[in-house]
Amino acid sequence: MPRRLRKPWPARRTADAPGGQASRRRAWSVWAVLAILLTLPFALPFLDSPVASAVPNAFVPTLVALVDAARSSPPIPDAAGLAYEPDSERLLVTDPGVDATAVFQDVNVWETTLAGRVRDVGGTSPFSDEEEEEPTGIAFDPSSGHAFVTDARVQTVSEISPGPDGRLWTVDDQLSGFATDAFGSHDPQGISFDTLRGHLYLSDGENAEIYELDPGANGIFDGVPPEGDDQASSFSTEPLGVFAPSGVEYNADDDTLFIVGDGDDFVLETTRDGLRLRRLDVGGLEAVSLSGITYAPASDDADVQHLYLADRGLRAESDGRVYEVTLEMEPGLVSVRVDGSENDAEESASGSVSRSSPSLELVLDQDAQTVGVRFTQVAIPRGAPILEANLQFVAARESSIASALIIEGENTGDAAPFRPRVHDLSERTRTGAAVSWSPPAWTAPGAVGPAERTPDLSEIVQEIVDRPDWSSGNSLALLVTGAGQRVAHAYDQDAGSAAFLHVRYAPSSCGNGVKELGERCDGSDLGSLSCT
Repeated sequence: MPRRLRKPWPARRTADAPGGQASRRRAWSVWAVLAILLTLPFALPFLDSPVASAVPNAFVPTLVALVDAARSSPPIPDAAGLAYEPDSERLLVTDPGVDATAVFQDVNVWETTLAGRVRDVGGTSPFSDEEEEEPTGIAFDPSSGHAFVTDARVQTVSEISPGPDGRLWTVDDQLSGFATDAFGSHDPQGISFDTLRGHLYLSDGENAEIYELDPGANGIFDGVPPEGDDQASSFSTEPLGVFAPSGVEYNADDDTLFIVGDGDDFVLETTRDGLRLRRLDVGGLEAVSLSGITYAPASDDADVQHLYLADRGLRAESDGRVYEVTLEMEPGLVSVRVDGSENDAEESASGSVSRSSPSLELVLDQDAQTVGVRFTQVAIPRGAPILEANLQFVAARESSIASALIIEGENTGDAAPFRPRVHDLSERTRTGAAVSWSPPAWTAPGAVGPAERTPDLSEIVQEIVDRPDWSSGNSLALLVTGAGQRVAHAYDQDAGSAAFLHVRYAPSSCGNGVKELGERCDGSDLGSLSCT
C-alpha cells in the first residue's frame, strides 16, 4: 500500500462566516426567484418560439450493463467517482471514507474492467493528513498518466503521478495539489480532464457550479494566485435544473460536458460554458444517488462510446452500483428488463407456479423446476435478422454446482404473463431452437457479468420474431430447464436486479429502394401499401 505523505498545499481555509459569501448566495437566490416570477407573464408568449423549441426532447438511454459494485470482489461499497484509463482499458472507481475500516484499510480506489471485474486496488492515504480520506471524484490524464482526486471534506484536488515503477497507487507515487476554496469551491465533487486543452472541470455540489481550471503559463495545476497561476472560471447549473452537481465528464469527441446531480434522474449534456444541448432520462435505472460519470468505450464494442454512471446508494448501506448506458439511439440495439411479478416465475416438479419468490433457482430447488422470464415491449421489427442475443442474470448467492441448463423460447408472437395455475410454464409451446448452457461458478452475490450471462440466444429470438403474429413491441418469454443450480435475483427481491435481455438485430436500410425484412415498403416497392 502507498505510504502516507504530508500534503504540500496550503492548509484548509475557513468557510464563510454568516453573512459572508454563502449568505450572499442565498440572498441572490431569493432575488433571482422573485425576478423569474415577475418576468414569467411576459415570457410565456415566447415559449413556442423557435429558440425554445430547439432544445431537444429527453433521450432515454438503453441500459447495457449493471455492475453491483458493492458485491464485487473485493467490494466497492459506495462507488462515487469514475474515470477511464485508455491504455489499460480500465475504469478507476473511488469510494469516499471506507479506507479507515479494518476491511478497507488504505483501499479506496479500484481498477476494474469495463465489464466491472476488479483487477487492482489502491488508496489515497498519502494524499491527506486526515484520519479518514474521502476521495470523492477522480479524473485521468492519458498523456501524462496522472490521476486527479477531489476530497470534498478538506476542499482539495490531489494530482498523483506514477514514480519510477510507472504505476499509480504504489509507494513511489509523486504528489502535488491545490486547495479549491481559494476560487470559491467549498464542496468539490466530480472532476474531469479536458484532453484537448489540458484543463480540469470540477463540479461543486454546494455552489451548484461547474469550474473550469486552466493550469496557466507554467502548465502545472498549482492553485489560483497567489499560490499559483491557475485561472478559474465557472457557470451555474441551477438554471439547468441541477442543484447539487455531483459529477462532470468531458467529451472530447464533441467538445461537450456531461453533468449529473445528486438525487437527479437525468444527465445533461452541455457546451463547455453551460448551454444545454440535451437531456438523458435515466429514471428507469432507479438510481439512489448518482455521483461519478465517465465517457468510455462500450464494454462489448470498442468502436462505440457509452456513459458509465456510479450510484453511491444510501450512505449507511453497502449498495453501490455502476451502470453502463447508451448515448445514442443505436440502431438495432434492444435491452429490456423483467418489469413485474408476473414476468418471472418458477414451476415446481409438481406443477405449482410461484411468481413471488425473491430468487430464481436455475433449476434445482427441492427438485428440478422450470423457470420462466418474460419481457414486454420488445421493440424488434418482425423478421429482423437477429445478430446476437443473451440473457443476463444477477447472482443472488454463490453457487458452483455443476449445471447443465437448457434455454428455449415460448413459440408465440406475443407471450402472455405467467399465471399461478398448475403447469402454466411447462405446458407452453416451445421453440424448435434451444441453447445449452453450462455456467461457470457464480462466486459473489450481486455479481453481474459474463459468468451470469447466457450464451448466444439469437436462434431462439429469430424463431420468435419471424412468426407472422410477432409485432414490434410484443412480449417474449424464455424458459429454463435442465439440471444443476445457479441462484439469480428475481423481480420481487430487487426490481433493479431482475433478469434482462440484450438483443442486437440488423436494422433495415429505409430509403435504399429495397423492401427488406422488417420494412413494410421502401422506394418503389410499396408492398401493395400507399405509404411513402
